[in-house]
Formats: sequence, C-alpha cells, structure tokens
Amino acid sequence: MYYWTNNRDTLVVSFIDVPRLGSGGPYTFQAILKADGTIIYQYLDMQGTRLDEATIGIQNQDGTQGITVAYNEPYVQNGLAVRFSPPTPTIPPPVIRFQVQVNNDMPGNTPIVNTAWVTDALGVTYTLTATTLVSPADLSSSTFEAVPTLVAPGDRVSFHLSLRNTGGSETPAASVEIPLPTELNLVPDTLTGGAIYNPDTRQITWGGTIPAGVQQDITFETTVAADVPAGTDVQVVAHIADGLGNLIERRASVRVERPDLSLSEKIVSHAVANSGDVLTYTIALRNAGMITATQVTLTDPIPEGAIYIPGSVTGGATYDPAANAIRWQGVVGPRATYTWRDSDQPGGPSFEWQD
Repeated sequence: MYYWTNNRDTLVVSFIDVPRLGSGGPYTFQAILKADGTIIYQYLDMQGTRLDEATIGIQNQDGTQGITVAYNEPYVQNGLAVRFSPPTPTIPPPVIRFQVQVNNDMPGNTPIVNTAWVTDALGVTYTLTATTLVSPADLSSSTFEAVPTLVAPGDRVSFHLSLRNTGGSETPAASVEIPLPTELNLVPDTLTGGAIYNPDTRQITWGGTIPAGVQQDITFETTVAADVPAGTDVQVVAHIADGLGNLIERRASVRVERPDLSLSEKIVSHAVANSGDVLTYTIALRNAGMITATQVTLTDPIPEGAIYIPGSVTGGATYDPAANAIRWQGVVGPRATYTWRDSDQPGGPSFEWQD
C-alpha cells in the first residue's frame, strides 16, 4: 500500500511493504517532493532478494530528459537517501522587443523580412531572420469530397474540389494536381472549372489565380473499374499549391464493395407430398454485402410433375406461361450496418464537450 501527505511546501508519498514485480521484496520507501524543486528518495526497509538490479533516477514525462543514479546494479540499502537538487538559477537571457507598423499602401502577399546579426567576442556572427506576409492569400479552408463514398464496380463517383481563398489577397499563381488511381476512370466531358486531364499521366491539373473571398470549384466524375476487389479503399489526393510556397493536400475516399446474395434461400412447404397436394415455395433473397444489389433477376421454372396455380405468385414476381416459369427482377438492399462521419466533413457532428 502507499500513503501520501502534503502541506503547502512538501509532498510525501510513502510505499509500505510493496512487493517487487515478479519476485523479491517487500520494500518500504518514500519520495519527497519540495516546492523549490528538490526531490528526495528514502529507503527504510529493503528486504528480500533482487536488490542487485536497482535502477534509480528521475526523468520527464516522455523519457527524453533525466538523471540516472544507478542502472541495473547493486546500489540500494536500508537507510539510504538520495537527493536531486534543482538546477542553479542562471542569468536570465536578455529579451529585446520592438514594434514596427506596416505601410498602409503595402500590397498583399508582400513579404516583410527582418534580419538581425549577432556577433560574440570571438567574432562569430549569427543571423536571425523573421518573415511576415502582408494580407496573404489563404487556401487552407479548401475541401475535397466524393459522392457516394460506398460504391460497387461500375458505379459512378462524383468529385468536388472547392478552392476557397479566405485570405486578404489574390493567389499569385495557384495550381492543382489530382492523380487518378487505377481503380477509377474519368468519365469523358465531366471535368469542369477549367481543369484539364492528361490520359497518358492520368492526372487532372488546374492553374490560375483566385481573388480574395472567391471560391474556385473543380468537379469531375469517374467510374469504378470492374476488377476492383470488394473491401478496397480508394483515395484520391488533390495537391494544392497557393503560389506562396504553401502546399496543401485534400483527400477524398471511396470504399468499393460488392453485393453478396449467397445467403438467399428457397424452401418448400412439404418434404413429402401426396398426389393433388399443394406445394408452396418460398424464396428469400438476402444480400449479405454492404451495397445494394441492382438489376437482380430470378428465374424459377415450374418443376416437372407440377402445375402452376394461377394467381398464386407474390412478392412482385410474375408467371411467364411461355416459359412456364416464375420471373422477378429488381434490387436487393444491403445488410444493415453502422456508418460514420466526422466533424471535419459536411453534415458531420459538431464538437460539444460535455463535462
């Protein structure tokens, strides 16, 4: 067990008869933390074995700084105290501050570069530089979306890139590069916003200026390749440059799934029947996939030795007298599953911390 006591200047934590992990002990010791930064370890009763593997020291929270007294060695004994003293205060470093005012007629996106030179007694010179951009363009609020995000091979996916300049000046020479992954193919004549597509590099590009407070939209549509396996996550990355040296990435993702009708079943009301009995067949179409099965068709020929009872078919199916078969076509919805959307996406939840 352990106990702790404290007052305004000292915190004492005592560990009483604590066993060692694995074997050894029990040990009784304490740590004392003082307000001036002093730390004291005191070892009252260190019984048992394994005292030859002591590791003692202090370190910061992430373990990147510290002091080691002993590492995996025989060091601890009864009545031992170890004090860690805080660093001796040094001369505070000089801090120099001054202010300047930007000229009223300074154009947007203009860099103001302030350079200072520091030279010591040995003649070594250090250069200190600070740069400020005046009313720069800002494309950091740009977004990139894919709709829908859950698709099947052959489906269409629409992409929408919104370049939003929320800064105080026009972008000097913004540019966009969007490489298309092999899982997606651009639909001809769907590219908008002045962007162009190079089929050899499979890359969409755009370049131009965006005035302050203006949004430049680029949209296009793709189809999902027929051979994409189910469960594939496809990411499309828009690489955005604002012309001021800032590079931004925006990602739009889609997940490719396939319908799965393997759990569909058919049952008959009688496993054994007599002549003249009525048999009822029930077909349940079940989609175990995560995406709707479209253009599904069902053909069920009436078996030999039986005659279809007129008007008995239900569920949207029909009887085809020419083929003497039951026919149905339509869609089979996916199994129910959770979906997610985060607060960085349109329609996502608002962050509202609750204590």
